[in-house]
Amino acid sequence: MKKTIILSIVTLSLSLPFTALSAPYDPNPAKPSNRYQAQPTAMLLDLQANGEANFQSAPLSDSIAAELTLNKKDYRKALRMYLKLAPNDPQAAKRAVQIALTINNIEAATKAAVFWANQSPMSIPAQRLAAELLLRKGSSSEPYVRRLVTWPKSEEATRSLLIISSQPFTKEQRKEFLKQLQSFLSKHKNNARLWLIIAANELILMNYKAAIEASDEALQTQPYWLKAIAIRTQALLSLGKSAQALKFIQNSMAQQSDNHELRMFYAQILVDLKQYSAAKKQFNRLLLIPHYRAMAQIDLAKIALKEGHLTMAKNYLRKVIIDPTHSHTARYLLAVIAENENKTQQAIMWYLSVTQGRYFLESHIHAAELMAKMGEVQQARNTLQAIPIKTLIDFKELQLTEAEILYKSSEYALALDVINNALRILPNDKELLLARAVIAEQLQDYARVKADLQQVLAEMPNDVRALNAMAYVLYIYDGNYEEALKYINKAIALDPENPAVLDTMGWMQYQMGNKESSLSYLKKAYHFDPKNPEIAAHYGELLWVTNNKMEAKNIWRKARKSNPNNKILQDTMERFKQK
Repeated sequence: MKKTIILSIVTLSLSLPFTALSAPYDPNPAKPSNRYQAQPTAMLLDLQANGEANFQSAPLSDSIAAELTLNKKDYRKALRMYLKLAPNDPQAAKRAVQIALTINNIEAATKAAVFWANQSPMSIPAQRLAAELLLRKGSSSEPYVRRLVTWPKSEEATRSLLIISSQPFTKEQRKEFLKQLQSFLSKHKNNARLWLIIAANELILMNYKAAIEASDEALQTQPYWLKAIAIRTQALLSLGKSAQALKFIQNSMAQQSDNHELRMFYAQILVDLKQYSAAKKQFNRLLLIPHYRAMAQIDLAKIALKEGHLTMAKNYLRKVIIDPTHSHTARYLLAVIAENENKTQQAIMWYLSVTQGRYFLESHIHAAELMAKMGEVQQARNTLQAIPIKTLIDFKELQLTEAEILYKSSEYALALDVINNALRILPNDKELLLARAVIAEQLQDYARVKADLQQVLAEMPNDVRALNAMAYVLYIYDGNYEEALKYINKAIALDPENPAVLDTMGWMQYQMGNKESSLSYLKKAYHFDPKNPEIAAHYGELLWVTNNKMEAKNIWRKARKSNPNNKILQDTMERFKQK
């Protein structure tokens, strides 16, 4: 049971961002319908000056002192110093926004963003951030939204409004944003950008007919605008009108047969709809266009992977390696293929060859994880520690990964050191606290386990991982089944198909003597995660004690084949004299 609950936290909190790497390969990681959606602002903050007014900077000594403080990783003090400079220095205000977003201080970020936007009226990133952060707070963002809507012809202004639209606003915040946009219509009825952003937000609010109508308005002013076509297509698909969506794109293509970007979008929609033969025809036409050749080869490789043609997929990807723009995507995909073929050394080589681009961090982290699985723990740590840290988000992911590697290697004290160091930089971070609780349990520091879990649950009472872990601690170490059941029942209500939670409940029921109930929960847990060796150990034990010994043996042997060194599985089999 220990490892199950431990891994239920560690794998969710530490490895979730890299699920696509460890899971069976998904050859279409980015669906076309998401192509125009933005990532969270904290990951996209434009660090370059962009049309900012030439304000008098703050005294150089103050700026240097603030930057030195930041270099010492005293983020909160550095933020205070930059905020003092921000009212009279747009560069200091921008720096304060960066730091505040990095440590998730939205209040300070909003204050600094407003300073930056007001002092830099020609900076699109400044207007974007001020609008977005004010919307999050429920404050008026109207001046900054208006500037972006009425900006002279600019793709960047449109992209910024789409970035704002993509943020995880509450329904009320999004409705307020939509209300602001609609208020501009009386004076800007022919503004295609305004209609596009209205359409995007109607789509997110699942007002599909309204999204179609707004897209049509944008297309009236700017025919064949791919962003508007994409939103209209997604709205039709969401209404279940796939044939109508395809006909709409085909009609657009008939009038713009040389619009290669539109053809690429059409082909990717066909892939989404699993119409692979039709998609391949479109991609093959794009192979003749130099600018789109590499992208088409990557998409053809993905189709080949979906169809199980690994050699063909690899041939396409090896052609792309020579393309400087798409080389690293190809290397990443070749690494994933090698890993799924159990060619671990080759996979590590390909992962490490990804030296830039969107897959850089994931690739190097996964290379380290593969090294650790091969027993090369120090090499794995060296790989992680050599990765340049650009944001505190990167820092946290790297620290959590290193701690997980040490944890799986039973180096609990070292793992605890890593997490404690991370918590000095990011105090009260929930993922780090969960990880520390996991490690502290192995070191039998149960007071620390409960304190960390209680801190997490105080702010996140519906966190399934923390509820699951608290139930485990209460019944295993305190023998408090009544209290433990409250936590585990809540976890199951929140996530009834979570295998770790089902396993905890099943094992608790077994300890309480309720074999029939226990068997039901463990059977479900095994169904949802048959590769988990701890769940297999528990389910097998229940099968054994309920006279299903042959089935228990089969489950244990299958689990041991893929997890030969799992201690809980080994101990369980030895108790029942199975080799």
